[in-house]
Amino acid sequence: MEQTAWRPLLAIAATSGLISVPDFPRHYRRSPGESALDALCGLWSVGTSTTYRYIEKGRRTVVEALVIAQLNAQQRWTLREVAMATRGPGVSEAWHQEQAKSLLQYDHAMDAAWHYIHAQKWHQLAELLKRRSLELASHPEHSALSQLLRRSITDTCSKVAVTLGESFTWSCIGDSAKELHCLQLALRAAETIRTPEKPFWLGKAMYALGYFFNARDPDQAISHLEASAQQFLLSSQQSSCDDLCQSQNGYVAVLATLAFVQLRRSSPQGTVLLHAADMAAAECKHLEVDAEGMLLKAQAEHARCNDNIEDAIRYRQQALVLYQRAGDLKEVAESHNNLGQLLVVAGRIDEARRYCNQVVDMAKVLSVRPETLLSAHGGLALAAMTIGEHEVAISHLHRVLRISEEAGLSRHRLTGLINLAEVHYLRFRSLGVAYDEQAGDLYTEQSRSLAIQLGLPQLENRAQSLKQATLNPQTAVHHLLPVETSAHPGEFAKIEALRAELALPRPPTQRARTHIALSQLYLRIAAKERDAARSLMQTHGLSDLESELEALQQTWAHDGNLASQLNQRWREQVGDWLTEAQRKAVLARLLEEGSLSKSSYGEAAEVSPATASKHLGLLADKGLLEQQGRGPATRYVLPSAAASSGGAPAAPPVH
Repeated sequence: MEQTAWRPLLAIAATSGLISVPDFPRHYRRSPGESALDALCGLWSVGTSTTYRYIEKGRRTVVEALVIAQLNAQQRWTLREVAMATRGPGVSEAWHQEQAKSLLQYDHAMDAAWHYIHAQKWHQLAELLKRRSLELASHPEHSALSQLLRRSITDTCSKVAVTLGESFTWSCIGDSAKELHCLQLALRAAETIRTPEKPFWLGKAMYALGYFFNARDPDQAISHLEASAQQFLLSSQQSSCDDLCQSQNGYVAVLATLAFVQLRRSSPQGTVLLHAADMAAAECKHLEVDAEGMLLKAQAEHARCNDNIEDAIRYRQQALVLYQRAGDLKEVAESHNNLGQLLVVAGRIDEARRYCNQVVDMAKVLSVRPETLLSAHGGLALAAMTIGEHEVAISHLHRVLRISEEAGLSRHRLTGLINLAEVHYLRFRSLGVAYDEQAGDLYTEQSRSLAIQLGLPQLENRAQSLKQATLNPQTAVHHLLPVETSAHPGEFAKIEALRAELALPRPPTQRARTHIALSQLYLRIAAKERDAARSLMQTHGLSDLESELEALQQTWAHDGNLASQLNQRWREQVGDWLTEAQRKAVLARLLEEGSLSKSSYGEAAEVSPATASKHLGLLADKGLLEQQGRGPATRYVLPSAAASSGGAPAAPPVH
């Protein structure tokens, strides 16, 4: 009672409702319903103006604690709540929203996030988490913010949006495990949505997963992105006019990302996808930042692949301006990197270094994504290689290897290995030191092994030919049609069209029909080659090749007619508990993989695991399949007699 030093903090706590004023009858008898302010005046025997001075002093103390004191993140977050409580009850959501908008004008992203949480403006918060992920990830209160997000949201769609937004901050920090955890949480939440918005949010979650896997597992990335495109298409068909634009933007972004990924893999499918993205963008009333930015990046990559470097630079500069206006520092940094690498190719080395060094400097004060920092060092290495500064280039590339190893970014590591091999070969060509040739050979072999492991044949071929191309730069490059295309122009023209069709995310039925049409074309080509061989054998009396032609006939008979023979046998013995479509699907899977498991049978026949297990048992009892192994490792194969028995119909006659 007599220690006046505590009165300022007690005053703000009591008047804001954090604590109640206790009764002290010997000092002061309060009136019924008396306010906290009046109770304090009576208890301390002071006037109202004095109590207000206590309150003002308490507020200053809180502010000083926030600004001056060395507090941990949790203490700072708690003080935010205390400071908020001093305003008293009844602060509106609209007030919080206005405060957030005002704070963003002064780049106070964490303060704005706090206000959006109290305003329960989850979609604005999700956009903030995405656009200002670099600032938020670098802020000491990031962990406290992350913990609060998980407790605050009940609406499922909002939870998906905010969880996806949170994943961007973990990406900037470089914590791929937590980033992937957020993305998987978002996908699981999207799967539980029971409203027409479900396809849209599934598309968003799958798109984010595809983007995540792009630098880690390109095939898995493409799989997620194609699934995302299907969901956005479904969402467009179900959306009202107000939501249609969002679904269309999502579809454009996915197509553009698929085009970008395929172009980076040197696949011609990228051109088809980019054209499809342009067409989809033309149908959209308004392109949002993500869709427009990704489209510009894909257009830049297409221009680069076609050696139109100035066009590529122009597209990248447009993307940079777009992201700068949106305040998206993460994308700004990536745009700087890509511009730097393009400017190196254009011979503008000083400009290139300036862009890449901006990213390296940014990484010193902000949590820049590992991928972004890797690209910056890669660009600086490329600039150094171009002007013969081999030692500088090697230093930057060793940083690329170290960072990619720590972050688990195999694709970036592969690029670093190829570039490191190249710079050693360049220095060997310049100085003739044997060590550089040996180092180049070592990194070439490592890059080939990694390319094989990642399933990237184009980069494997690049690594294979790197030494010759670097040490003999005058090696001719041919731009003629591939030999196979010129030999069968009609078939390969159709094959190219069908491959272009496969590049687009289509329904499974349509994709299956396309694969069947491709098979027929390749069979037609095979028949032409077989007939050409037969004609030469007859003209020149090459009877010693009859055994090889017979082996070809055997292969043809096995692949083409064994399925028909087995289908007939199964139809006779299985009865009607497998439909014609199920029987053909199961046999196709069996002949393709060589064996069946319970899960693969269930997928092919579209039945439950229990039904699949029952069917496999019946097929084994009838001698149509043979069981191998026990428990989870159980597989079912064709009996040896079925594979070796004669009676397979002959191949089509040779004309």
